Amino acid sequence: MEKFVFDVFRFADRFCSWEVLREDEFSALKNADTAADCTPKTCRHALYNLHYRYILNAGGRFSDLAGSVLPEIPGNISPALDITREKPYPNGNGISNGDEGSGSSSDEEVKKSIIVEISPMVTYAGEGLAELVKGNIYSSPLIIASSKESVGKSRIRKPSFIVDQ
Repeated sequence: MEKFVFDVFRFADRFCSWEVLREDEFSALKNADTAADCTPKTCRHALYNLHYRYILNAGGRFSDLAGSVLPEIPGNISPALDITREKPYPNGNGISNGDEGSGSSSDEEVKKSIIVEISPMVTYAGEGLAELVKGNIYSSPLIIASSKESVGKSRIRKPSFIVDQ
């Protein structure tokens, strides 16, 4: 049964709300992956985007498959570098050249091509990442895990590096 935030108002003695950035705090999940939005995949990509921005804000950068440093403009993830994709893009750099019916290799496509997973045991909201990533250039996918957790169960692959804590 679907509920809305206002459904709980009548049960509360006191109520408080605050405004947050939607892309940092919310991604709706109510449809199967076959739908256009509000799917497990769009939620996963929203988390990748958040973690990507954490790395950028901490001073890290990313490169595409050809080794070119990507612009510091985050965006939602597209299938461009999704390693679960069955057929890679024909130009070999992980970016669509427009022949696949998914648009051209624009800045929009480039900024959608990063997959980043950071364990909440490493950082919850990006804190402490600067000492780990500042000045480094990474390629996608980037998975950062803690030495205190069981690793290797990532949907994508083994961690890129493990942080001792």
